[in-house]
Amino acid sequence: MEVEPEDLLQAFAPMLPAGAGLAELGALEDASPLFEEERSQIASAINKRQREFRAGRCCARRALAQLGVQACAISAGPDRAPVWPTGVVGSISHCEGYAVAVVARSETCRGIGVDVESRGRVGARIWRRIATELERETLSRLAPEAAREHATRLFGAKEAFYKAQYQITRGWVGFQDAAVELEGSAFALRLLVDVAGLAAQGAVFRGEQRLAGGRLLSLLWLS
Repeated sequence: MEVEPEDLLQAFAPMLPAGAGLAELGALEDASPLFEEERSQIASAINKRQREFRAGRCCARRALAQLGVQACAISAGPDRAPVWPTGVVGSISHCEGYAVAVVARSETCRGIGVDVESRGRVGARIWRRIATELERETLSRLAPEAAREHATRLFGAKEAFYKAQYQITRGWVGFQDAAVELEGSAFALRLLVDVAGLAAQGAVFRGEQRLAGGRLLSLLWLS
């Protein structure tokens, strides 16, 4: 599952829907300037938030360019989700000096989600919030370091799924509403509840994860 940072995009490329775009930025200070519409939305935000927002939008525009979409403002909607150009779905994520974005045409993909986390960052104090009872039982049987790695993978998989499904349903799906099984570098997420507009309880969605540069990236898309 682990790859060199510079090989990350190539590692994910075969898993993406046809014609998708994926871009990363390993130094937030290298991000290109924002459009005025974007700057006005975060003018009152703290510096950290502004840097992350700028880096995420930079990645998004680079990913959109791979689809042939001209650079444009990607504002945040009332729910803070990116407002993508017509005919495009996408997702942005960032953590500790890194940002990534993935986009796809809506005719080939209903929703797509990417999440990045620092490796092993999810400690026991939040397991009850992000893991089901059975998932917590599994975590309790692992050595501390392995448990943090496992919990971070669960968290990343659920975050990627949430972002992907939200583009379809515009509704909340909680951490307790889905269970994740890890399968090597892949994962299978099973719904524990009906999700209106998406699928019934028991439906399974599959994604992929990769480790690079001390970070875990999770990717899931809905055909």
